[in-house]
Amino acid sequence: MRLRSRRDGRNERSSWDQPADHHCRGAVHRRPVHLAVTRYALIAALVALCAALGGLWWQSGRMGSLQADNDRLTRSNAALTMTATQNALARDVAKASADRQASIAAAARADVEAILTGEFGECSDALLPDNLRTILDGLRLDY
Repeated sequence: MRLRSRRDGRNERSSWDQPADHHCRGAVHRRPVHLAVTRYALIAALVALCAALGGLWWQSGRMGSLQADNDRLTRSNAALTMTATQNALARDVAKASADRQASIAAAARADVEAILTGEFGECSDALLPDNLRTILDGLRLDY
């Protein structure tokens, strides 16, 4: 039983600790409603705060994962860009090499045609060009 002191020094029982038959018969006296509401409001605020903190924690984990994915994709994009640049350079080198081989083949065909027809130009008794001699040395037959 709670006792409350009055200004005049006497103690009295608080209203919620009075026996049930004090004011009205059969009634159950409880603490005032505003205390229960305040308690539930505090509990609800605490639960909401915990939920908000949990949501922030989850979002920070997601943010870290997305940032790692972004870094990985940025590196992949840089590697693909570098590969595309290297492919373009390789294509240019291959084209230049093919052009050079085509010019060498055309010169060799012209030399072979000149040998077959016997037209050596101004000097019929001149030595054969070096590249033609190299080709003919590979075709030499030993009897």
